[in-house]
Amino acid sequence: MNYIQHTLDLPGFAEGVWWIHTHTKDSNWSVEQDVREIWVAQIAERTPLSADSLIDGAVDVEWFQRVYAILGAERWQQLDKAARYASSGGGHQRAKQFANAMLGQINKGELIDRIVKKRHQDSIRALGLCPLDSGKQRETDILARYKTYQEFLRTSKKFGAQRRASEKLCVEIGMENLARTARFTDPQRLK
Repeated sequence: MNYIQHTLDLPGFAEGVWWIHTHTKDSNWSVEQDVREIWVAQIAERTPLSADSLIDGAVDVEWFQRVYAILGAERWQQLDKAARYASSGGGHQRAKQFANAMLGQINKGELIDRIVKKRHQDSIRALGLCPLDSGKQRETDILARYKTYQEFLRTSKKFGAQRRASEKLCVEIGMENLARTARFTDPQRLK
């Protein structure tokens, strides 16, 4: 990857590819164990988040911000456009949704609508990534998102045990993403 970056004279290319590659994985990702172990080792060099957390939908916000600052909007869009051919299923859409949320290109209201109407779990994860309101509205914004998470959990009680567990995990990851976006050390500090 670094050779391609050097040949293209495109600083940040390799890290951008790694960020997208890392965030396209979900629990349906199935590869041989030795390939997964190599991926885990390579990812550990780039982010403090565990491979399991990343697969569950955790996002390294600081890593994205560093990569985006180096690449800029135009080059990020080029990389994102090419990335759809590098993953299977909805992996690229997942990484794209997370990036778009951090860039403020997804409306919080749209995410909440998908959460309420479709119980869309990646929208729960992405809600924590949207830029926070500034000034006095910051605390209100964080509280509103927290309440959205709690309502999602409360209404999951009508489903079976497996789905409740899945929805609880996505809320935990959403809270972790929100804590990172708000620059808290962990979700406990956020609460």
